[in-house]
Amino acid sequence: AGISLGIFTPNRVGEYAGRLMFLPKPERWRGGVAAWINRLSQMLITLIVGTLALWTLKAELATITIHGWTPWRYITLLAGISSVLLGGFLFAHPWILKRIPLPKKWTLTQMVRQSMDTLNIPQLLEVNLLSLARYAVVSIQYVLLLYAFGLEASIPLTFGMVTLVFLIKSLAPIASVVELGIREAVALTVMGFWGVPYVIILAGTLSLYVINLV
Repeated sequence: AGISLGIFTPNRVGEYAGRLMFLPKPERWRGGVAAWINRLSQMLITLIVGTLALWTLKAELATITIHGWTPWRYITLLAGISSVLLGGFLFAHPWILKRIPLPKKWTLTQMVRQSMDTLNIPQLLEVNLLSLARYAVVSIQYVLLLYAFGLEASIPLTFGMVTLVFLIKSLAPIASVVELGIREAVALTVMGFWGVPYVIILAGTLSLYVINLV
């Protein structure tokens, strides 16, 4: 239900409603916070892995400059700052929330705070490890599909291109129903830079979408 509703909403925010509609009313706020933390964890993993991939590809990307900076520096700076801010909030939110004065009449905000206070560091670490595992599965799927359609690039370069596609796409707030075209455009731009045939890029990217969502 979450995936179905998420297809038609920006950045799949409809997934929250789809998941929560099956929870008892008293648990929906906790469930909503849990879904939000899950999304933040997945974004954090995407930013960190994507930033690391940029460093492995910086030699190739150094041939392009924008206002004196190469693209990998711009994206690395943006992803690096986002990772620090997101990771800092994710793991320090109990300390942060306790120091933000909120009126008790703000029932909604208090419920969110209480729900987040139930999460501890070991649980957050476990969630992030699961997010990393999910990211690894989807990345391996993407790489295998590209090779299945005839890609002849090295494994490190292929993984680097895939993680860079995920990184750039994650920074764009778009609806999933439009995401198919955006994902292809990002993949064509990134992988096309290394001379990957467009047919392979489109076939691999579309197949990944069909397998995991459709």
